[in-house]
Amino acid sequence: MAQKKGYEVDSWLARPDPRISIVLLYGPDRGLVAERAKAFAGKTGLPLDDPFSVVRLDGSEVDRDEGRLLDEART
Repeated sequence: MAQKKGYEVDSWLARPDPRISIVLLYGPDRGLVAERAKAFAGKTGLPLDDPFSVVRLDGSEVDRDEGRLLDEART
């Protein structure tokens, strides 16, 4: 598992590592998160509307169910 710092994300998204099977994009700026998700999808061919490949969670959902994020990552 590797966590990227904010300033490293855009360069990583320009050339994502194909060995990485799970990517978590998060942050307080929803617009920036959405922009980065689109960039990642564009580079990888991942369809953002595919419910089997993409999960969208609000922070409140994770707060209510602390295991939810891990459950989603394992599916």
